[in-house]
Amino acid sequence: MVVFALMKKMENIKIACRDCMKKKKRDFQKSFNHSDVKVGCLIKKKFFDTNGHQEHMWVAVTKLRRNGLIQGVIMNNPINLKNVSYGDIVKLRLKEIEEIKKIVTLF
Repeated sequence: MVVFALMKKMENIKIACRDCMKKKKRDFQKSFNHSDVKVGCLIKKKFFDTNGHQEHMWVAVTKLRRNGLIQGVIMNNPINLKNVSYGDIVKLRLKEIEEIKKIVTLF
């Protein structure tokens, strides 16, 4: 009985976290300014594999294309995914951005 109650509580927490993340993403997308994306900044994107696993990874922007595509390099090692890795060159669209970090260069 205690185990069932604990499992139910964990499921409720998981649902609350998922709902919170959806709201956070919606809020980010509403306030997101496309002009904030510049070469050298870090952006977060969700990657998937063929088994349905997903992971959020940081990408350093290396090129901005006129057609709305962004080219960048994956900046962290995945924990679960096998189809992408640190240093891979990837392309993504502005609407796939989940978070942005502006990088300040001193030179």
